[in-house]
Amino acid sequence: MKVIAQAPSRISLFGGGTDVAPYCDEYGGICINMAINIRHQIILEGKNILLRADNPDFFKAFTDLPVHHEYEGAIEGGLGSSAGLAVALVGAISRFNGEKMSLTQIAERAWDIEVNKIGLFGGRQDQYASAFGGVNVMEFGSLG
Repeated sequence: MKVIAQAPSRISLFGGGTDVAPYCDEYGGICINMAINIRHQIILEGKNILLRADNPDFFKAFTDLPVHHEYEGAIEGGLGSSAGLAVALVGAISRFNGEKMSLTQIAERAWDIEVNKIGLFGGRQDQYASAFGGVNVMEFGSLG
C-alpha cells in the first residue's frame, strides 16, 4: 500500500514563544501565524529516501516503516520545519495503520513525540499551523 501525506510549513507573525510552557500555562499566550505553500511530503512505500539534512533518528522516533521524505524548503530555516515533518509523518502513519485521527489529534501527537520522545523544546503553534493550514490566531494556556 502506498500512502502519501503532506503538511505545510508556517510563518509566525506574532507571539512566537508565548505558546511554550510554563509561560503559557501561567500567563497565557497568543500567536498569529500562517501556513505557507512550502510543504513536507511523506511517501510510505518501499524504501527510505531521506534528504541530506535529515536526521534518521527523528524518523525512528515516529516509525520503523521506510519513509521517502521530500521538502521544498530549508531544514532549520525558521519555518517550523520539524513540526511540518512531524505532522506529515503522523498523518501518513495513521492513514497507513487505518487510524482515523482529527487534525487536533495529529497536531497533539506530533507535538508529543517531538517534545517528550525526541526532546525538542517548543510550543504547539507549529504543529497546529501545519495540521490546520490557513491563517490562524491561536490562544494557549490561561488567558484571563
